[in-house]
Amino acid sequence: MTNEEMERAIEFLLKNQANFEARLEQTIERLDQTIEQVNQTSSQLGMVIETQNEFMQVVLQHITAQGEINASVRDSLRHLNGRVDNLEVQLGTVIETQNGFMQATLQHIAAQGEINASVRDSLHMLTSTVARLLNEGHNGKS
Repeated sequence: MTNEEMERAIEFLLKNQANFEARLEQTIERLDQTIEQVNQTSSQLGMVIETQNEFMQVVLQHITAQGEINASVRDSLRHLNGRVDNLEVQLGTVIETQNGFMQATLQHIAAQGEINASVRDSLHMLTSTVARLLNEGHNGKS
């Protein structure tokens, strides 16, 4: 290899070395930017995870509270169903008593109707007798 070829080879190597260093510097800068972006993303992801955990705690508290409310409602419904059952029994008793009372009242009304008819007949007969006696008393029959 001649001196000139050697110089060109060295110049070529130095040029490639300079290009490599420039590209390496660009790559390092992009890597630094990427690292910064990853750090920011990690920070944001940490905040999202923290927010998600807080949200899950709130949801769990609401689920627990809702479970307690549901249990209370179930107990109230059981109690209410028992009271409704008791009221149905009492209402049945009242209806039976009322039906008996109405039946007795209808019988009394019918009996009173018969008594009224008998009294009417007796009054009619009494009125006829009094009229006849008055008539005979005026006519001189005693």
